[in-house]
Amino acid sequence: MSEDGPIMGVALRLPSGRVWTAEKPHRHGALIALMNCHEARADVAAAEQGFYLEDYSFVSRAEAMQIAKAAGQIRTTRIIDGIERTHEPVGNELYSEDLW
Repeated sequence: MSEDGPIMGVALRLPSGRVWTAEKPHRHGALIALMNCHEARADVAAAEQGFYLEDYSFVSRAEAMQIAKAAGQIRTTRIIDGIERTHEPVGNELYSEDLW
């Protein structure tokens, strides 16, 4: 696993090893839309979704969950329809909604 550091944004790793990134508060869907303009769609469909750290290293969703928990980056509340609600991640994989 990469050196622990704060989660900086979303990332997708293509089968070729090339990594695309987008800073917070972007979501994976926005990055996929951008990649579809520049990469073969089959490669984008096969990309692994994850996150990147401050040193720009790629981490999987599962690795990112562990890092974000250790760093205290997981949101505890979310605003939904103008109402603040308790938020708790589901499962052992991190999603951008868990962070921002």
